[in-house]
Amino acid sequence: LSYLQGAALSRAAVLGLVAMGVRDEGDLTNLVFWVQHPEAALRPLQPGETALAADWLRVRNSIVRPALNAKPGAGGHTGQGGGSSTPTTGGTTGADRPTGGGIGADRLGEYRDAEATAFRREVYAAQLERNHRMKKEFFPGLPAAELDTVEGAHRLHVDAAADARSLFTAARAELAAAIQAKDAEALKVTSIGIGSAYRDPEADFRAWQNAFNTHYNATASTRDALPDGPHGPAAVSLMVARMVVKKAVPGFSNHTKGLAIDFTTKQGKWTFGASSAQKKGWVRTWLYAWLTSNAGTYHFRPYAAEPWHWDHNG
Repeated sequence: LSYLQGAALSRAAVLGLVAMGVRDEGDLTNLVFWVQHPEAALRPLQPGETALAADWLRVRNSIVRPALNAKPGAGGHTGQGGGSSTPTTGGTTGADRPTGGGIGADRLGEYRDAEATAFRREVYAAQLERNHRMKKEFFPGLPAAELDTVEGAHRLHVDAAADARSLFTAARAELAAAIQAKDAEALKVTSIGIGSAYRDPEADFRAWQNAFNTHYNATASTRDALPDGPHGPAAVSLMVARMVVKKAVPGFSNHTKGLAIDFTTKQGKWTFGASSAQKKGWVRTWLYAWLTSNAGTYHFRPYAAEPWHWDHNG
């Protein structure tokens, strides 16, 4: 994000991210939009926020889509040399000691080798510092008295849990009716459930490390091709841009507030969970279509970057 800010949110900045392998239209639009509107970051826009919605469309139509459609080499940051567009990273220094609360990067252990260990800490520290710049507050988790169980061992905030139980009751009833009516998609569904719900900061810290490993692997070829290498400043920018959308640092997620559900469903031969690789398939599932039409009744709203993730209005 410092790369986007340094380039004044220009088309050239987005071209640079595209060149580094970030090509998801929604992710790129969110990254630029959130820097311009930090008050709206990491949350879905509400129905009455028409001005913000119009500006999101402006970013997509005038900045992101032209960058995605541009021919290679059509200007923009190339990753060559220095310049103010590329953030400087100085290893694990003061950024590891959060001033706005949270688990510091110094808590991260060894990862693969010394270079990869330092890289992971830099990415984490930059993501945490972003939350502090946006004045986000670290949330330490919920006491047991404010949690209730849903779908077996999963827990949510007591208010969200009651709505979630109602949601699952309705979803299964409508699925049964759709199966009885011989609905083609419903006939393929063999289960719906929860993959993850409440996570205290320590559990979310482990979840962040798992997500980092997934996206570290996914970006390997792109990072290897960068002029300053797979762990240089451009690689840090690439990973921060990706992780901001894919996984919050612990204590800054609705999972830690007990207000988020990662749904699962099995449809046909596929079991869908919290996987970026399944994003396109997720939006074609019976469950996703049902949630899109009905989850609002139970005070759950979608998170655009992850079709399996739904937040309670709280």
